[in-house]
Amino acid sequence: MKPRPRLALGPVLGGSGLLLTSFGIAAAPATSAVTSTTFTETGRPQTYVVPAGVCSVIIEATGGSGGAAGLAPGELPPAPEPGGRGGLTAVRAVVTPGEHLTVEVGAAGGDGSSSPASNVATTTPGGAGGFNGGGAGGSVTSTGVAVSGGGGGGMSDVRRGSTLLIAAGGGGGGGAFAEDTGEGPIGGGDGGGDGIAGLSGSHASGGGGGTLAGGAAGGSTGSTTLEATDGTAGHGGVGASGTVASGLTGGGGGGGGGYFGGGGGGAVGPDLGAAGAGGGGSGYSPGGPFPTNANQLGDGKVVITEQSGPCPSPTTTTTVTTPVPVAVEPAFTG
Repeated sequence: MKPRPRLALGPVLGGSGLLLTSFGIAAAPATSAVTSTTFTETGRPQTYVVPAGVCSVIIEATGGSGGAAGLAPGELPPAPEPGGRGGLTAVRAVVTPGEHLTVEVGAAGGDGSSSPASNVATTTPGGAGGFNGGGAGGSVTSTGVAVSGGGGGGMSDVRRGSTLLIAAGGGGGGGAFAEDTGEGPIGGGDGGGDGIAGLSGSHASGGGGGTLAGGAAGGSTGSTTLEATDGTAGHGGVGASGTVASGLTGGGGGGGGGYFGGGGGGAVGPDLGAAGAGGGGSGYSPGGPFPTNANQLGDGKVVITEQSGPCPSPTTTTTVTTPVPVAVEPAFTG
């Protein structure tokens, strides 16, 4: 598999307060003071309070990356394929001093695991989905060698009340593979404006990338107890799981969370090759999801940069009262 190119943004902040001009955001005046607040993953919602005198901010969000599939017992490097990268989105927002914005930072998906063959059927759990919408990786129950899928990464988003200001999609989880197939690792799809579909294995398809309508689930082959699910608004699909009596078996990768989540990857039955990876979640900015590039490995983050300068003056309304004419009775003189 060819390595994914890293996104080169160039300088994020210049001496003049320039931020993300590659996203079409203009530079702040040279005299503007710039203060940034960085939010990292905590597993719960966080709050940003707009400081006094700040009426405009630039928000940069990156989603969590997908987890890697498990590595079959005794298998030598190369290491399992990591999941897809988290997407990157940026936007300028008009704010009011003192208002509260809710920030949720997506976590990276958990890695899958593996179990050796045994006389008793063992369940090998899939990687956990990352906080804020990542789909769980597919588990496997078998007496044979079992390798589970990686979990999808969570999305990162900022809201004003119930209004979404920005979202960055999470990467899809990696799909499990069997060491004797000769196939390479199966990588998860990247988060983006539209998420990227997860790669397909030899007998199972990858989950679709998140779009305006969600990401389609990948198909499975062999004996599966839980089919992969589609991505939905905010949530990645679950990777397919399988139960077999024996043989090498792999679970599908979970879909990345996003404005619409990526689909879960398909699983494979005994000795049928590699499973499918999860699709990446989609991103959002005002005016509709916009084509962002995948960039993040590990947990996501949100950076809010304050743009200083005078706030608009309050609108003054002047009420003009029109005098009501008063009727005057005519005076009669005799």
